[in-house]
Amino acid sequence: MRSRLFIFVAFASVFLALSCREKEQPFVSKKVDLTVTVSDGKSSSPIPLAEVTIDYEHMLTGQDGTCIFEKLLVGHHTISVKAHDYEDYTESFVVEEGMTVFPVRLTTLPPYLEVDFESISTLSLKGTKEIQIRSNSDWKVVSDSPEISFNKTSGHGSGTFLATWSFLPDSTGLDYKEAFFSVRNAYDTLDFGVRVAMPILITGVEGRSNNFVKDPNGQDSCIIHFSRKVKDVKVFTSWEIEADRLDDYSVSFPIPASMLCRAYPLNWVRASSANGDGVELRSDDVKIPFYDKLVIFDGVNAGLYLYPDRKTLWMATIGPDKLRKIDTRSFEVLKEIDLDFHPGPLALNPHNGMLYVIDNHLVTDETPEVAKTIRVVNPNTGRVMKRITIEPDEEDIRYNYTSISPYKVVFAENGMGAVLVSRNRIRLIDSRDGDRVIKHQYLDQGFEPDFEDSEHHIRDIMLDNAGKGFLALILNSYSFFNLDPDGVNGSHFKLPNPPGDPEEEYGFHGHLWIYKQHREKPLFYLVTPYSEALYDRSSNAYSDPFIRVPGWNSVGDFCYGTPFGDDVCTFLFNRNGFLLVQDHTTKEIKYDCNIHSDLFVEDFVSFYEGDRVIVYENMVDKTYFTVLNTSRFWTKD
Repeated sequence: MRSRLFIFVAFASVFLALSCREKEQPFVSKKVDLTVTVSDGKSSSPIPLAEVTIDYEHMLTGQDGTCIFEKLLVGHHTISVKAHDYEDYTESFVVEEGMTVFPVRLTTLPPYLEVDFESISTLSLKGTKEIQIRSNSDWKVVSDSPEISFNKTSGHGSGTFLATWSFLPDSTGLDYKEAFFSVRNAYDTLDFGVRVAMPILITGVEGRSNNFVKDPNGQDSCIIHFSRKVKDVKVFTSWEIEADRLDDYSVSFPIPASMLCRAYPLNWVRASSANGDGVELRSDDVKIPFYDKLVIFDGVNAGLYLYPDRKTLWMATIGPDKLRKIDTRSFEVLKEIDLDFHPGPLALNPHNGMLYVIDNHLVTDETPEVAKTIRVVNPNTGRVMKRITIEPDEEDIRYNYTSISPYKVVFAENGMGAVLVSRNRIRLIDSRDGDRVIKHQYLDQGFEPDFEDSEHHIRDIMLDNAGKGFLALILNSYSFFNLDPDGVNGSHFKLPNPPGDPEEEYGFHGHLWIYKQHREKPLFYLVTPYSEALYDRSSNAYSDPFIRVPGWNSVGDFCYGTPFGDDVCTFLFNRNGFLLVQDHTTKEIKYDCNIHSDLFVEDFVSFYEGDRVIVYENMVDKTYFTVLNTSRFWTKD
C-alpha cells in the first residue's frame, strides 16, 4: 500500500512540475500577412485606388485591386474601404492563424450629381473658380453668358473644371453684373451664378516720374483719376493725407517735399462710391507706385511651394492651420484644406501627386516628439494619408542628436525626396518604396574637412537644373554636393574666394547670405556680406563681382529672363526694404530704392519672364504678399 502511495505522489509531483514549466513559457503573439482584395460586387472586376483602413493603418489598392497588410495580429479588427462611385464599406472581422486573403465586394452608388460650388459674389472683374464634379455618369456644362468660359465642358464621373469670368469695367453707375451657367447629367441639373460688384478702379495717376510722385508743374502733389463717382477719398502713407476733390472722378493730394525720394510709396487709397451703392475702393485695387498689388491672408506663413510653371503656389499657414492653393496672378484661393496640426515647409511629389508637409512647425518643449514627422496630404481630398517618422541613427546620437527635426523637403520627378533635418543632416524619402527613409551613401563617406569640422552643417538643399537630382551646400567650407536621387552616387566641389572682393581678406569666410542656382544655365549666384558674384560651373570660374552688397542682411533671387530678352537679372532685398535690380549681362543697375522703412522682407520669389516678383512678410497673425510689376524696369529696343 505504501509503495502504491509513493508511486502516486511521485507521478503527481512530476506532472505538477511539467505544468508549471509550461506556464512559465512566454506568450507569443501570432501575426499574419493579409492580402485585401477589393472588387465590384456585380462584375467582380478589381477596383484600383480604393482606400483601405484596418484599425489605424491606411493603404491604397493597386491596379489589381489588392493591397497587403504585413504582420497583422491574430484577433479582432475593423476594416473600412472607400472607393469612388461605391458605397463605403465597414466591417468587424477576426484574423485567424493561417488566414491570407480577405475579400471585399463593394456596391455601386445610385445615380448622383454633386458640385462643390456656390454662387459667387465678388469684387473681381476677372476670376477663376475650380469646380469639382462628383458623378457616376456623363455630365456637361451649359452657359448662355459670354462673360463665362470653361476649360472643360463635359466629362464622365468625377473631375474638375475651371469656370473663368471676365467682365468689362463699367463707369455708368451700375453696382453689379451677373452671369449664369448650369451643370447637367441625365438625372439632375444644378444652376449657378457669378455676381460681380463693380469696383472703383484707379484709371490713372498724373505727376509721377519713375516711381516718385511730382506733377508736371513741379508742385509736390499728385492727381488720381477714378472709374466711378467717388466721395470721402483719403490717401495713406505712413500717415493719413487729405485729398482735395477736383471733380466727381478726380482728386489731388499734397506730398511733403522732405518725403520725395526715388520710390514714394502710397500704402493705399480709400474711397467710397458717390452713388450710394456701398461699394468701396479696396487696398488691392490701387495701381499706383510702388506696389501693384497687396494681398493679406489670415495666419502666419509657415511654408510655400511654388509650381514649376509659376502659376500656382501652395501656402501653409499657422493660426488658422490650413493649406491654401493660390493663383499667383489673381491671388485667388483655388482650394483650402483645414488641418489638425501645425504645418511647416512643404513640397509636392510629382511621382504620386501628394503634398508632403512638415508636421508641427511650431515645436514646444512639451511636444518634441512630433517635430520629426512629415504628413502626406492628398491635395484633392485634403485627407492625411500617412505620417513619416524620421528617427535618429547611431551617428546622430554620437553628435548628441537624439531627436532630429525636418526643416525642408524637396522631390525629384522620379519620386525620390530629400529632407534637410536639424539643418545639418540629410535623409532621402523613397515614395516608390512606401516612403522608406534612407541615408544618402555619398554623404556618409567622411569628407574631410568639409564634414569633420562643421558636423555636417548644411546651408540648404534644392533640386538641380534637370530636376532629377539634389544639390546641397555645406556652410562652413562652401562646398557644393551634387547628389543623384538613387541614394548612392554623387560628386562635390569646393568654391574658391571670388576675385575682386572689396573685403578680400574675408572673402567667403564671412557668412553666405544667399546662393541661388540658375534654372537653365550652370550658374550660381552668391552673396556674402561683402560682395556678390556669379560662379559658372561650365568654366569653373567667377564672373566679375557686380557691386558691393547694400546692407548686411539680404535675401535674393534670380530673374531668368526679362520681358524683352534672355538676360539674367538679380532682385536683391535686404530686410528693411531696400530693393536692387541688376542686369547681369550689361552690369547695369536697373533700379535701386528704399521701398519702405517699415517693410521687413522675409523672402520672395521671382518669375522666369522677369515681369514680377512676389514679396512676403509675416505680421503677427497675418501674411502680407506684395506683388511688384518689374516690366517697368526694361524698355523694348
